[in-house]
Amino acid sequence: MHFLSEGVYGLLKFLESELINPDVGFHFSDYCSIKNTRGLHEHDFYEFFITYGGSVLHQVNGVKELLQEGTLVFIRPRDRHSYEELHHTDCYIMNVAFPARLMEDLFRFLGPSPFLERLINSAAPPQIVLPVSESLILKKRFHRLAWSAAYRTGSSDVPSLFKALITEVLFRQFSKQQKPELVLPDIPVWLTELQMTMKRKENFIEGLPALHSYCDKSPEYISRSIKRHLGVTPTEWINGFRLQYASKLLRSTDAEVIEVAMDSGFDNLSYFYRLFKSKFGQTPVQYRKSFKNLILPE
Repeated sequence: MHFLSEGVYGLLKFLESELINPDVGFHFSDYCSIKNTRGLHEHDFYEFFITYGGSVLHQVNGVKELLQEGTLVFIRPRDRHSYEELHHTDCYIMNVAFPARLMEDLFRFLGPSPFLERLINSAAPPQIVLPVSESLILKKRFHRLAWSAAYRTGSSDVPSLFKALITEVLFRQFSKQQKPELVLPDIPVWLTELQMTMKRKENFIEGLPALHSYCDKSPEYISRSIKRHLGVTPTEWINGFRLQYASKLLRSTDAEVIEVAMDSGFDNLSYFYRLFKSKFGQTPVQYRKSFKNLILPE
């Protein structure tokens, strides 16, 4: 990716002419880690991104906001933004960039529209949290389109198909725009260190006994602090680590679901199914199938 560095603040500027192939009409990127993204930047084109597999801190136009899994965000040319890990967690990001002229063509075609005006001129970038199942379907559709563009399968139709898909995303999804989630209060050092400790497999498998053994504070104080700073109970917090680990196993191995559940610290399969579907919007089997289909489009 080409960019220009500007000023003492380290702001990067990405250019449509260097990034987007005019014969295709868009640029598709899949970041498997926040560490692979660039720092604070802006660009002369539009883009949207979706978060997968975890939460992330998004700094945009001087404001820091918490994005949960499945958040779809629309970035305009004037927006300056970057990503930060949230308390040592990570996530995947799918990014789709497209030329400013596409939005200009849409304005001309549709005429004056309060919705489009809000989309372009709102102070904060529009965003919406999608159900995990819906975000995976959207990712699959863009994967297929990018695959067609890269391997020239039906490539003559790719620009038109992209315009239709991006129009659908803008009108179907962002018409349901939600307010960004506020950043939680600063976490004390001891809780951040405890969080790093509890992310180790041997500790989240053991659960509450490990939590209490690694902290010299009372169980009641720990519980209140986790609820205040993280918005969950200690059990929900630990189960979150277990579910993230389980989702990784489902994406990267062929282990049976019962093996995944046991290896992640769940000894009750029905309880595991219920928690997993509540968090990811799909059963473990459906979740695994969704990611398998993303690798080799049908």
